[in-house]
Amino acid sequence: MHLSDLHLGIKVYEFDLFEDQKYMLDNIIKIAIAKDVDGIMISGDVYDRPIPPAESVALFDSFLTRLSDEGIKAYITSGNHDSQERLSFGSKLMNKSGIFFGGTFDGTVPRMDLEDEYGQVHLYMLPFLKPSIVRAHMADDTGSSDNMRSVENKTNSITDDNKSTDNNTGDICPDENSDSDIDSKDATSARITKDDITSYQKAIDYVLSGLQIDESARNIIMAHQFVTGATRSDSEEISVGGVDEISADSFDLFDYVALGHIHTPQIIGGNEHIRYCGTMLKYSFSECKKNKSVPIITLKEKGNIDIELADLIPQRDMREIKGTYLDLTAKKNYADTNTDDYIHVTLTDEDDVPDALGRLRSIYPNIMKLDYDNLRTRAVYNSEIPDEVEKKSPLDLFQEFYNLQNGRDLTLEESTYVQSQIEKLWEGGV
Repeated sequence: MHLSDLHLGIKVYEFDLFEDQKYMLDNIIKIAIAKDVDGIMISGDVYDRPIPPAESVALFDSFLTRLSDEGIKAYITSGNHDSQERLSFGSKLMNKSGIFFGGTFDGTVPRMDLEDEYGQVHLYMLPFLKPSIVRAHMADDTGSSDNMRSVENKTNSITDDNKSTDNNTGDICPDENSDSDIDSKDATSARITKDDITSYQKAIDYVLSGLQIDESARNIIMAHQFVTGATRSDSEEISVGGVDEISADSFDLFDYVALGHIHTPQIIGGNEHIRYCGTMLKYSFSECKKNKSVPIITLKEKGNIDIELADLIPQRDMREIKGTYLDLTAKKNYADTNTDDYIHVTLTDEDDVPDALGRLRSIYPNIMKLDYDNLRTRAVYNSEIPDEVEKKSPLDLFQEFYNLQNGRDLTLEESTYVQSQIEKLWEGGV
């Protein structure tokens, strides 16, 4: 099973989704048991922040304990939201229970050596990487061949001194590349030094070039990166200019690429085996019309992979409703819906409805966002061109921003206070 981006501890519009995440993790275990999966890969962003809430840590601990009790192995890597060191705490002890972490990058990539009736499967556990992380584990002596590589040969340009353990033990086998020698026949003028690792693409290619991949075996890699061509959603962090993008070509030698980082389930470049599983829950309204699922991958002989998608049905869905206040409060329009869903309400009334949010929550208790779509708001949005914006006062701009963020206008008292603060800043020359 391929999971990623659990984001345990996340809050959406200040709503705590702990119960929803617990419910979904329970369902994921039920699916894993029903499908008789051997293991679950979690490709990063287990938590929503580096120091997660205690209850979220306890929830993940309970999830892993139940997997271990069921004899289902777990392979976990860190994402950009995780603390690599915290996520890997106790990993050596947990290995004995079938829980394996590839959370901390130390210049090597952990590899699991598995085996079935078709032969070996090598599972590479690549944590989230950025150029600075990779550079930190390159030697300073740029004149030594020990810390320079040719990126041209991604498979055997470096002799691998990896000592594999008994496949039945499930021990992680790190590739000890820091002590490897570059084969003279592969040494080219294309040498890599710290100064060369200037992009995510170069960082990933440098690391992958150090893996001695057996192309006759089946190879899987877990990676938490943004692969070019993926469609983002509103709940993800976006890097300016796409500087975090890497090419799918970097993973050419792998039979399955278990990606994390992007929240919408999707395949890359029409390749079924290069896949984002997406989040287990919807974390933004940009995803409300997209269903969630979890991939179940069955590896047969080399080149033969079956992928099944198991639907993930949430306890409370995330959806958008639109209409006048009277329409949305008419029982015939909500009687057959789950009013406990997380909802974005758009009112089309021309006049503001007094205490609309409070009154609507008597029917829809989990309204996350409320805004208006009428002649006034459309006029505001349609006039958002630079010349018009410059004509607006600071108070007008702040009022529009506040409305977008909170779904209501400032009160007279709030407007007066904001205006007084603007004047203080103005007088101070800020």
